[in-house]
Amino acid sequence: MSVSGSFDFNMPRNQIISDSLYNIQAIALGHAPSAKDIDVCSRALNRLIKGLQNDHIYLNAVSSRTFNTVASTASTQLATGVLKVIGTPFLRISGNDTPLNVISRQDYDSILTKAATGQPEDVFVDYSTSPPTMYLHATPGAIYAVHYRSENLLDDFDAAGDNPQLPAKALDMLVSGLSYMLCKPYRQTTSFRQELGAEFEQLKRNFKSGDIARDGSAKVAPHWVV
Repeated sequence: MSVSGSFDFNMPRNQIISDSLYNIQAIALGHAPSAKDIDVCSRALNRLIKGLQNDHIYLNAVSSRTFNTVASTASTQLATGVLKVIGTPFLRISGNDTPLNVISRQDYDSILTKAATGQPEDVFVDYSTSPPTMYLHATPGAIYAVHYRSENLLDDFDAAGDNPQLPAKALDMLVSGLSYMLCKPYRQTTSFRQELGAEFEQLKRNFKSGDIARDGSAKVAPHWVV
């Protein structure tokens, strides 16, 4: 038996919309949604994601990020949407990776030589700001490339190819939820809507059961707090 050998399946926005419209028999199998369908469904999909937060379901993406330090500046505000830094940030110097020592607020506050410049060795992330602020010690004496992985708010679905990079459970839940939300504007019967609503509620319960993707790419409440 031959298999692809790939492990990168995911669904961009328009595939989620197409599957949802097919579920409610608004389009035929293999047919593409119209521009009007896309407009209606993309708004509903974004409302669905925001609405899931009321059920303490937060769909957060994980990404790798980089920023360049500014000489003689210890702090850098991280990218908009970053909720949490995952793992150990590191410097990349001449192609070599140098891990930074992650310290607590108390440890950082106790450093008496914060103004000393040089190659950073320690990092502290302050989550009381939005987005979080990363502090390096020693204060960079030159420009360094800092690499880190972060958990981020899921961006709105604005473009056809927007891809949430979520686990299968989350994709099933989104397709089911969007199908349910489209029943009214597409004038489906009450009984059919109730059937889809029951399926959606079950998929939400399954998702909240704790079987979350190993890479942490989707999270169930409690949401990240300081």
